[in-house]
Amino acid sequence: MKPINLFSRTTLTRAAAELLLIVAGILIALAIDSALNERQQLAMARQSLELITEDLRLLVEQVEEFVAYNQDVIEAASAVESALSRDGPVPRTAALWDAVNRLGGRRTLRVPRAAWDELVGTGNLRLLEDPALRRDLVRFYETLAREEEIISRNNLVYSDGLGVGILLGEGIQIAHPPPEGVGTDLNVQRSAADRMAAAGIPQGPTFAGRLWSTQVDDPIRIRTRSVAIAVARAAANGVQIGEEILADARELLGRIESDLDA
Repeated sequence: MKPINLFSRTTLTRAAAELLLIVAGILIALAIDSALNERQQLAMARQSLELITEDLRLLVEQVEEFVAYNQDVIEAASAVESALSRDGPVPRTAALWDAVNRLGGRRTLRVPRAAWDELVGTGNLRLLEDPALRRDLVRFYETLAREEEIISRNNLVYSDGLGVGILLGEGIQIAHPPPEGVGTDLNVQRSAADRMAAAGIPQGPTFAGRLWSTQVDDPIRIRTRSVAIAVARAAANGVQIGEEILADARELLGRIESDLDA
């Protein structure tokens, strides 16, 4: 058998060709893998943005309701303050009755953020190609967390502290069924009584007996006016916070939807 010369020109050329094919195959495989990985990351980023838009749309709906609720509270507080500022007995109307009861209501704001939490928790935030959008999303949700805390504290101080603590605790708000001829929402009335019972507050004199017959300089009337003013200010703060959230959320939503449509 003829011996093989491993260093012959033909053998070296063949070996180089085979090595080149192997290297080329590896490079092609790496390129394909990189392209697939990039495509997968782009798909994940797009999916994340789509989920963020769903959260933002839901957030806009909830904040719009929150703003509308606080605007109603401002109107109620204004009606109470105006009625109690005039000389003479308090107008004995169902509308004013309901307005006083609304001073002790509250509306919390629970921000939908499941998509954002997942985006951060999985590290997919880095997949978003637009660095300005990444930065603005981070700032938006960090600010949102602080604003949630402000709203929660306002509810604790104004709605719970003043509304339940003063109006219900001292019997200024509804604690018993109203006198005959004075209408009110029975659900509101029962809710007020239930909150008093849950707080361990004994039911005091009826709303009519505590407020209708007072004069403008009566301490009960002055205290109720003060509560109305404070609650109105807190509600105005809630409206301002809500409108700022809406402006930022709508701006981000528009940018993301534009990116998704591109």
